[in-house]
Amino acid sequence: INFKNIRSPEVLPGVACIPPQTCSLVSERQLSPEQAQSLADIRRRLEMLAAPSPDGTLRATTLMEHQINLVPGTLPIKQRQHPISMAVRKVLHEQLDELLKQGVVQPSESPWCSPLVLQKKKNGTYRLCHD
Repeated sequence: INFKNIRSPEVLPGVACIPPQTCSLVSERQLSPEQAQSLADIRRRLEMLAAPSPDGTLRATTLMEHQINLVPGTLPIKQRQHPISMAVRKVLHEQLDELLKQGVVQPSESPWCSPLVLQKKKNGTYRLCHD
């Protein structure tokens, strides 16, 4: 982790904690007091994004915006959804409806598209995966 660019709280405006397991990648003995304080400040500021909601729902934020800059001339890639059974399709729609209701995802008309995948877990439930 490079701490040279982390000089003030303005580096990540409006955001609050890096998960503790991430911080264990760097020994505190390797940090100057200023770097240790910067890391602690960032962790506190990002904490609300990493912590689960009291009701167990996923969280979304409007505090920051992410943009992917593409190489000029890049053409969109659109892949069709893989065939899935009606039973699995029902689970897929239930999970998508829940994510829509929580505000975690939203409908998109983007020319870019990757298929959704439902991976069956050991306990018989499904995990929704997307690239």
